Amino acid sequence: MSSVLNEILEWGRSLPGWEQAALAKILERGDLGASDYDEILQCLLEDAGLGTASTPRTPFACPQPQEAPQADGNGGAKLVSLSSLENVNALVPGQKLTFGPHLTTIYGENGCGKSGYARVIASTSFSRGDRQVLKDIAKPDDGSSRLARIELETGGETETLHCEIGQAHPRMQCFYVFDSTSVRAHLTQANPMSFAPAGLDCLTRLAEVTDAIRARLDDKVKQQTPPNAFLSQFQGESEVARVLARLDDVKDDAELRRLAEMTPEEVQEASTLDRKIAELKADRVPEQISRLDKDLQALPALVSSLRAAESALDDAAVSSVNQSIGRWQDLSLAASRLSSELFKTSGLEHVGGAAWHEFAKAARHLASVESRPGGPYPQPGAPCLLCQQPLSPEAEARLTNLWAFLEGGAQAERSRLETGLQVLRTKLQGLERSVPTQDSEFAGRLRESAPALAETVRVAVQDRRDRIALVLVAIESKEPAACPPLAPISWVEFAGLESRLQGEKAELVSRDPGAHLAALEKKRLELAHRVHLQKVLGDLQRYLADMRWVKKASSPKVRGNTKHITQKYSELFTRLVTERYVEHFEELLHQLNCPMRVQVATQASKGSTSKRLTLRSDPTVKADPQKVLSEGEQRAIALADFLTELALDEASAGVILDDPVTSLDFRWKETIARHLAELAQTRQVILFTHDLHFLYCLKEAADTCEVPTESHWIQRRDDQPGWVFLDNSPTLEEDYKKPDRAKKFLEKAKDAPPEEQETALRNGFGALRTCYEAFVIFNLFSGAVRRFQETVSVGRLENILWDSEIVDEVVAASGRLSRHIEAHSHSDLHGGVKPTPRLLQDEIEAFEALRRKNKARRKQAGFKD
Repeated sequence: MSSVLNEILEWGRSLPGWEQAALAKILERGDLGASDYDEILQCLLEDAGLGTASTPRTPFACPQPQEAPQADGNGGAKLVSLSSLENVNALVPGQKLTFGPHLTTIYGENGCGKSGYARVIASTSFSRGDRQVLKDIAKPDDGSSRLARIELETGGETETLHCEIGQAHPRMQCFYVFDSTSVRAHLTQANPMSFAPAGLDCLTRLAEVTDAIRARLDDKVKQQTPPNAFLSQFQGESEVARVLARLDDVKDDAELRRLAEMTPEEVQEASTLDRKIAELKADRVPEQISRLDKDLQALPALVSSLRAAESALDDAAVSSVNQSIGRWQDLSLAASRLSSELFKTSGLEHVGGAAWHEFAKAARHLASVESRPGGPYPQPGAPCLLCQQPLSPEAEARLTNLWAFLEGGAQAERSRLETGLQVLRTKLQGLERSVPTQDSEFAGRLRESAPALAETVRVAVQDRRDRIALVLVAIESKEPAACPPLAPISWVEFAGLESRLQGEKAELVSRDPGAHLAALEKKRLELAHRVHLQKVLGDLQRYLADMRWVKKASSPKVRGNTKHITQKYSELFTRLVTERYVEHFEELLHQLNCPMRVQVATQASKGSTSKRLTLRSDPTVKADPQKVLSEGEQRAIALADFLTELALDEASAGVILDDPVTSLDFRWKETIARHLAELAQTRQVILFTHDLHFLYCLKEAADTCEVPTESHWIQRRDDQPGWVFLDNSPTLEEDYKKPDRAKKFLEKAKDAPPEEQETALRNGFGALRTCYEAFVIFNLFSGAVRRFQETVSVGRLENILWDSEIVDEVVAASGRLSRHIEAHSHSDLHGGVKPTPRLLQDEIEAFEALRRKNKARRKQAGFKD
């Protein structure tokens, strides 16, 4: 047994019994079923005294696990291929990428689609970068999921996975992926450690299982928390009701049992109280007092309304109304007489017209100016305003009437009288509504208790209502009212009635049984509640027992937490992992020639640990690496963090890197290439890159480490990215002097099914085209200029033989091969040519013939190969 498990077992003996049971089951079988969780929950309840064991508890004892097999460093799985991609970015469909068991390089220029393939793998594997894989924006989104066909080889057996793109797959979590989006995550985020020593994961599982048990306990508490349905059964104020209102806080049922116990006398009293209360209620004294209260309120209101009517409708008030109506009639007559018709004569046609009114207004204004201290113009004997001749008495009267017509005095006064009468009418209508009618409830009781006064009130009310009606008719018709005298009222009689009603009320109040009745009602409620309590006491006791169970089960002491598990995990992880991690990380920084002092801070939580990187310039200052380091330094540190995790995770199977050396200089590229080549000796390494220098560095490092390498090329053709050319790369120029790879694809295509044959033929034509490119480098230019060399071999220029016929054949052949490579996108001119194995064989033979022709001509020209 490992030392880690021994230490965990020793620590486990200090755990509560139910956590010991959980740890034992985790170590015994790993994955727990529903019955296991039920059993652990039962142990928790037994430990807390909340349940009884159905069977004797088994003492804590963990099984002796078998020794873990020695890790082989590759996680036991290898990626074999990636294919069947549809609607991924703008990648051409129907392509297939294969991967070697050690080192695979995939080269492609920017925009060729290589990152699209890398992102598909990242979306299913372990990556701290972006997992999102976009669909082809040029195609409509039908909402369907996309699947990638991934082949894995484990122990000699090939397994095919159909992974949903964008979703992590459990079988792919042993593959680590690093790309440009991972840099920020490694540098600035607190990332969970992706690995732990064998045995330490049982603490993580213990935290998860105990939390799951607490969740089940919460569900059980909810199920066993009964509603307090007893309050609704005890309505009203009583001692029983008060106890039930705080029932959730009652510790035992002693008080309830005391209230439920009744003496024979109390039982007898409970049965006789109803009769006593009924006898007291038979007198209906409260109803009589209530009726007298209403009468004592209605009587002053009646007196007030009658007095108001008398004040508003006495003879003086009626006389004033009649005078206003008479004056209104006089003014109406005067106004009717003073009209423009009075001034019309046979000699003037426009009297009353607009010009005449303007003339009359001007004359009135001049008259006001010419007025003398003796009085307004005209005075007797005054001259005419126009002809200066003395005015006759008729002329003076005509001018006086003209001034009255212009000023409209009669009209204005009549309007004021009209307004006053309308205000009085509104007041009388309100008064009419306030005078009570004879069909009111109070009028009926008054006729019963005081008939004489009721008759007086009836006559007075009717008399005043009649007078109100007469005055309203006079105001409406503008004719004086003839009202008979008001019937006199003896107000003393009203005062006597009020005094008598007050006496009757006082007498009733003196013998009101309300207080006694209330006491009897209260006692009856108390006894009724206690009688009912006897009936439901058993249910109440069961409710209290359930509530005590719920309260105890919900207590922190019973529930506990995962703090002690986290502390143990943190202690072991720091000792077994963190210290190793920091040591390996700093060593890797040194190997990568990155001497920055980077601090690794870790934090444990619920049986797991997260880490964060900070740049430390001195022991007291911590800085964010992203704000201090150059882009190249950031990438180097992030890559070191990534490779450290990979190195310490014994379950890791391989690593996929997408352009890991962007922004790094030549020195760093060479160092990282050497490190990856060494890593490929123990783990599968897959590299996507557009950096030719890094690609050559990696090839040289792999050759030095004797690591088998596969190289592929991804290209963009006809503005469509994602074309895959297997076993093809700028670093394989030497391998393409002869068409051996093209022949290999030809043999594969001969007996392959249609889909696989098309891929093999395309790769065959691609390999042959690369042969022509190698022919240009090594045969036409004699190796003077290579794809990626820091210098040109000037000395080789003297070996160049330029043969235009050979050159024309190379150009023509390259064009033909390009059409066959892009079989479904070439021009319409060649649309009918379908690639076949025979066509590929003919092209291979043509290339070999060209090589022989060139060799013969060089020999004839005296060149030595």
